[in-house]
Amino acid sequence: MWRQQFIKNLVETNKALNIMYRKYRYYPALKLPEKLDTDKELMDFAKEIHKAISHPELAYLDKKNK
Repeated sequence: MWRQQFIKNLVETNKALNIMYRKYRYYPALKLPEKLDTDKELMDFAKEIHKAISHPELAYLDKKNK
C-alpha cells in the first residue's frame, strides 16, 4: 500500500517539476522511468527528483557533465 502511494507521489511530483522546467526553460526535463519495480529504482528516481527540487537551475549543467 505505501509503495503504491510512494510511486503515485513520485509521478505527480515529476509532472509538477516538468511544468516548472518548461515554464522557466530549464533543460532537460525529468523523464519518468519505464519501470519502478525495485526499491533501488524507486530510490534512484526519488534522489533525482530531490536534486531537481533542490537545485533546478543546475539541471542543465548536471546532465551536460555526464
